[in-house]
Amino acid sequence: MQSLESVRPFIENQIFKLEITPQENFQKLHLDYAAEKYRETDLAKLIRDCVEYFALTPNEFEEFRNTGNLIEARRVAWSRISDAKKNNKGDYGELLLFLALYFFYPSNTPERFVTKVRLRSSIRDQVKGFDCAHFTVENEDICLWLGEAKFHNSMSNAIAGAIDSLNEHIEHKYLENEFRILGANIEANRGISEAHLQKLKNTFKGKSIDRIKIKIPILLTYDCKTIRSYKTINDQLIAKLKQDLEKNRKNIESKLPALPTNITLTFILFPFHAVDTVKSFLEQVEELLR
Repeated sequence: MQSLESVRPFIENQIFKLEITPQENFQKLHLDYAAEKYRETDLAKLIRDCVEYFALTPNEFEEFRNTGNLIEARRVAWSRISDAKKNNKGDYGELLLFLALYFFYPSNTPERFVTKVRLRSSIRDQVKGFDCAHFTVENEDICLWLGEAKFHNSMSNAIAGAIDSLNEHIEHKYLENEFRILGANIEANRGISEAHLQKLKNTFKGKSIDRIKIKIPILLTYDCKTIRSYKTINDQLIAKLKQDLEKNRKNIESKLPALPTNITLTFILFPFHAVDTVKSFLEQVEELLR
């Protein structure tokens, strides 16, 4: 079993980040084309191959790697994925957000400190609270990355779902309850320095939530007419994707609630030819692996 870094060449050859400035809090990812088709099936295969990195804690992954028991690692990982039907399942979007945070923030990669799917009380339940729990250390202060993933085929539905979740999750009482759960489940992962780990743990020991820096990355997927109108990446497609991003940015910003001063947002927009292609492929994989 190799580390998550072994996936990097596949990520870099399949997923591209639209380079835009200065809207750093709005990013856009898109796929490559092959044989004039948007590479959604290839992305679905990539997601399939990353379940162990997503659903196992780093320590669990390391233990399976040391024993060489790949079959058991895959079985345990997939046992933590909800068996809800594809249109009611949040795991795929959460996994895609996990990959986006790891591979598209290279200068300050957020480190996961809780594997949320491990806390699921029932295989039919969706992950409660935020969809991911990562952190960075910025100017010696902890910044918590508590993400949301809306793996929808409709941008309007993705936005509406994100705003509803955001309104709920920024409430002080909600954050108190979420912090109580996160603080009790911090993973002492290999690779996190002891100093940073202690600083992270101390963040959950009575510190005012108002004084904790929180960044909420929000992944939004959607079926996109622009993607369907092209068969390869070219200057015209890039220009149109930038126009689409600006339009969606204005739409999203017009709906955002007022945020506490310690909370910032980062939106990651990911257009698809058909989101259902990815969901259907992964649902078939699940049926074989369970």
